[in-house]
Amino acid sequence: MIEAHSLTKRYGNTVAVDNLSFTVQPGRVTGFLGPNGAGKSTTMRLILGLDRPTGGTVLINGRHYASLHQPLRNVGALLETKAFHPGRRAVHHLRWIAASNGIPSRRVQEVLETVGLTAVASKRAGGYSLGMSQRLQLAAALLGDPQILLLDEPVNGLDPEGIQWMRQFMQNWAQRGGTVFVSSHLLSEMAVTADHLVIIGRGRLIADVPTKEFVSRSAGGFVRVRSPQADKIEQLLTEKGADFSREPDGALAVRGVEAARVGELVAEHGLVLHELSPQQASLEEAFLAITRSAQEFHTGGPAAGVGPPPEYGPPPEYGPPPGYGAPPPGYGPPPGYGPPPGYGPPPGYGPPPGYGSPPGGPPSGGPPLGSPPPGYGPPPQTPPYGQG
Repeated sequence: MIEAHSLTKRYGNTVAVDNLSFTVQPGRVTGFLGPNGAGKSTTMRLILGLDRPTGGTVLINGRHYASLHQPLRNVGALLETKAFHPGRRAVHHLRWIAASNGIPSRRVQEVLETVGLTAVASKRAGGYSLGMSQRLQLAAALLGDPQILLLDEPVNGLDPEGIQWMRQFMQNWAQRGGTVFVSSHLLSEMAVTADHLVIIGRGRLIADVPTKEFVSRSAGGFVRVRSPQADKIEQLLTEKGADFSREPDGALAVRGVEAARVGELVAEHGLVLHELSPQQASLEEAFLAITRSAQEFHTGGPAAGVGPPPEYGPPPEYGPPPGYGAPPPGYGPPPGYGPPPGYGPPPGYGPPPGYGSPPGGPPSGGPPLGSPPPGYGPPPQTPPYGQG
């Protein structure tokens, strides 16, 4: 179990974590969500004793991390993807970590097999891809077979098969009674992985709630109603004061009324239904709605105060000085500048006498000048193959 009580961390005038309290229970996967700059990574570092809190406390099974004997047997953490020497082989990297916590060396082979790195264990870790590096760091976290796992963006760099494997691994770990605290920006993955959510923004707690409850409470849910008698159903809903709208395909989206009540209303009037289905907002939609005011970095346009000031442009009368570009008085070629007197071709310069057409024009009966010689041109036409 992880317990944070009024946890606070300041860096100078910046408050990274602000009076944060929550509990991470065993037996479930707890997702740790928040916008960029919300304080998630700082909170995880405070849990692991890598930063000292300005105020408050955070305990692991009732004790501070620094007081744990052989901490890898209590907590396994994946915070940095490349937290290893690139020139060291993966198996050697895991062996020295195991030795530092009194973990038998045979455990190294077990975790390598668990994360699927047995075949490349003797390769230098610096040549690993991002996904392989993630697996290596997870193997290090599993060495002590800890009860608690802290995972920061564990699926980064994994392929679809690896993401599915990681999801099932975390769920199985929790089902065995372990505690899993996982931070991720992949909300679609968190929606199918996390049982519970801790959501923060600007270092403060926004929500501490089961995942299904958080999504169901979102304002984006509605009941989809499709019928060949949609106009009559629309009239009934209007009479009942229900909130609804038309979908692009003609179906009705009814809000604030449960699907069962809509079905009963339609049945009372003998109308036909082709579809009656509750629709819930996605975790992503619910998350964006609840954290909108806590977003530190916005996209889609410049932030307030960023950009050119009002009436931005060149100063008045900006341009070249008066008269710029005109030559000064008297500027030009010196007097007498030009070719010397009598300059031109020498006497008799030109084609020799008789150069050009022969006297009397072209020979009698010959082709006019400029025509191709006799026989020059396209070949004579022959009938197509099989004809003539």
